[in-house]
Amino acid sequence: MSKSVRAHAGGPAQASGDHIKGLPQWLRLGARVIDVAGDREGIVHGVGEPFGVEETPSCVWLLPPGGGCEWRVDVASVRRLGNNA
Repeated sequence: MSKSVRAHAGGPAQASGDHIKGLPQWLRLGARVIDVAGDREGIVHGVGEPFGVEETPSCVWLLPPGGGCEWRVDVASVRRLGNNA
């Protein structure tokens, strides 16, 4: 089992754009995505629960593209936006 502290974009745990084990290749820090549960666009800012121990992260933290408050969404409710590779 791998320990996972919430990874933030630009933080030491994960660099922006790096693939995170257990998630789809396109779902990475800095990716623009759609939260289908909340029907809004966001930028992946963090992955996993703070200080959580989980084999595969179950949630991501998103920021609105123009700035604002982050929100948490389950990985199952996140869809690729545009041409994220």
